[in-house]
Amino acid sequence: MVRQIETESMGRPIEVLLVEDNPADARLLREAVEDVAPARIQLTHTTSLRSALQRVDSSNPRGPSFDIVLLDLSLPDVQGLETIARFHRAAPTIPIVVLTGIDNEETALNAIHHGAQDYLVKGKVDGALLLRVMHYATERKRSTDALRRSEEYYRSLIENAQEVILVLNEDGAIRYASPAIDRVLGYSASESVGKLIFNVMHPDDRTRMQRELSILWSDPGSARACECRFQHSDGSWRVLEAVGKNLSKDAGVRGVVINGRDVTERKRADEQLRSLNDQLDAVIQTSPLAIFCIDLEGCVCTWNRASEAIFGWSAAKVLYHRLPIILPGDEVQFQTLLRRARSGETVTRAGGKMVREDGAEISVDLWTSGLRDSSGTVHGIVNVVADTTESKLLEEQLLQAQKMEAVGRLAGGVAHDFNNLLTVINGYCQLIFDRLPTGDENREDLATALQATDRATDLTKQLLMFSRRTVVVSKIVDLNAIVLDMHRMLRRVISEQVELILTVSPIRGWMLADASQIELVILNLAMNARDAMPNGGTLTIETGERYLDSAFLPKAPDQGGKRYLMLAVSDVGTGIDPKLRPRLFEPFFTTKPKGEGTGLGLPTSYGIVKQHGGNIFVQSTVGLGTTFRIYLPAVETGPAEISKAEEVARLRGTETILLVEDEDGVRRVVQDMLRSNGYTVLSTADPEEGLALAAAHPEAIQLLVSDLIMPRLTGVDLAEMIHQVRPQLKVLFMSGYSESQVADRVKASGAAFLQKPFTLEVLGAKIRAVLDDGTRNENQRKASLL
Repeated sequence: MVRQIETESMGRPIEVLLVEDNPADARLLREAVEDVAPARIQLTHTTSLRSALQRVDSSNPRGPSFDIVLLDLSLPDVQGLETIARFHRAAPTIPIVVLTGIDNEETALNAIHHGAQDYLVKGKVDGALLLRVMHYATERKRSTDALRRSEEYYRSLIENAQEVILVLNEDGAIRYASPAIDRVLGYSASESVGKLIFNVMHPDDRTRMQRELSILWSDPGSARACECRFQHSDGSWRVLEAVGKNLSKDAGVRGVVINGRDVTERKRADEQLRSLNDQLDAVIQTSPLAIFCIDLEGCVCTWNRASEAIFGWSAAKVLYHRLPIILPGDEVQFQTLLRRARSGETVTRAGGKMVREDGAEISVDLWTSGLRDSSGTVHGIVNVVADTTESKLLEEQLLQAQKMEAVGRLAGGVAHDFNNLLTVINGYCQLIFDRLPTGDENREDLATALQATDRATDLTKQLLMFSRRTVVVSKIVDLNAIVLDMHRMLRRVISEQVELILTVSPIRGWMLADASQIELVILNLAMNARDAMPNGGTLTIETGERYLDSAFLPKAPDQGGKRYLMLAVSDVGTGIDPKLRPRLFEPFFTTKPKGEGTGLGLPTSYGIVKQHGGNIFVQSTVGLGTTFRIYLPAVETGPAEISKAEEVARLRGTETILLVEDEDGVRRVVQDMLRSNGYTVLSTADPEEGLALAAAHPEAIQLLVSDLIMPRLTGVDLAEMIHQVRPQLKVLFMSGYSESQVADRVKASGAAFLQKPFTLEVLGAKIRAVLDDGTRNENQRKASLL
């Protein structure tokens, strides 16, 4: 038996503190120890509690660490159970075995109740008993300490857990609450115990949670998860994600254990993310741009409404299928794009063509970027596509309009210089023609030359019409009447093989236009149609009315569209090559053989239509024919009664005229034309010299005839300076530019205007009109009021 105890106690010696004041009892205990295991037990003896407490004082670094104390209850400085209490307070971790001389069970129980591990009755102690008691006492102490440490460990886990841990009774009363309830819900653990958990639940969640608890209680050992809103002590609401387990059969718990985690912030973040996703989805779905995603194999992952509208394919047809909008010729480029995306490269804007479901090609601008996962790896491509087909068309139209405007300005400048030359040629030819006697053989040659100048004058007028630089003499006219009046003339100019059909629709209203120019438009279009049908065909001229918006797109009358009169000229001829259509209205561009066309018919028509505030459109199919549609603004007021033409004014006069013209040829011919009509002419090429002549001439000067654009001084400047010395002087400006080009200057001066070239009769009539009743400038008007 002793050997067994020694075997179980192998290891370091057992440090024993013996507190005994009786030397005989102390000696007997020491001898008992030495009999059984002198090497296994290290015995330290002291005779008082005070000295014993000094031995176990934790502040004494040299004091031994005792495994057990043998404590007598009758010591010189303390007696009875107080001995145990005082020692236990001083050294609570050292097991106490009480030594007593009284073999009394009540005494033993009282000792154990006060903290002793065991007791020994003096006189009955032998070595084996002593060793066994000491061994059991130390083992019980070790087990107790292990249990205490375990309890402290789990208590620490519970008390420091981030989750709220509750133990609930069947009715929902809280029997235990972990300290986390204060951090999560603002209630202390102590004040929560005994209260119903349903009292702090959201009203909308209580019935559901009562049902959940009832189901859980009905099934011991089961567990259920739920989510519920709890009211914080500050009045706010917190969302807890909880797991409840029924441990009602566990003797240590006997309730439902709830582990609740605060997920309020996570729920709020989820809601914000959901809201942002909803907003992003709304933006994507309402965007006018096609937005879609593809994976790295080129299959469609997302497809918004604009993608459906632009390309025609519904989302159901394209999702998880190969992207269908790539043209066959762009497949290699598309594969390159996928490779670049796989490598992480970002592609910005690119222009090109794509195909619709109906097979039509459209112009697009494309923006792409890689889609990355949380590790930064590209797993797809997001594409944003803008349909630029219409904008490209508008851009081309704008460029065409700008080109036409530039050509128009050039044509206007050419016409100005040409008009000066024609004024000289025509003027001298007419003067010579008038001087030759009837029957002179040279008169016929001059008549031919005058006819040539008339044609040249018509040519410059067409240039000015194209450039919209000519003066429009607008009147209220009837479009149908113009078309019907031209029927006979058109029959003469078109081939007998061409059938002419007039489709004149009833029109409510008129238009404000220069009838002669509208006639020229009809004539030009009819002759083009004739030339497009060399083997004959049908030429149709149609009139009608349309309601259009400002961009000349169809509208119903109740949609606020403006009313236009429509003139359409159609043929069934060769048609126009689409590549040539952008150049149709360019001056001097013609597809006719050399010598058969001037290339001014369509440009002139274009200029006339634009100058009247209208627009002209072309529809043509090669081999089937062409239709030109013209839209001109309609007016509601009809034409006024036209008075009889007044008698032609006398061309001759005797007044004195100051002529200032820097072009020598023009100045000489105008001077000769005026003198041939009886006028006295003071002539100069220099505006400053003209000013000097006006000041020095001793007699009256009735009229200033001046070129409008001259070096150093303009005609307007000259007139203003002359009016300072001759306020009654009347003014007539002339210019190779049209009146519309110089309208602002002429209007500001209040003077009359005559455009070059002009005939002797036109000049004579204009001079008489100004002298007899002519337009006074502002200075004249002021002077007449003095």
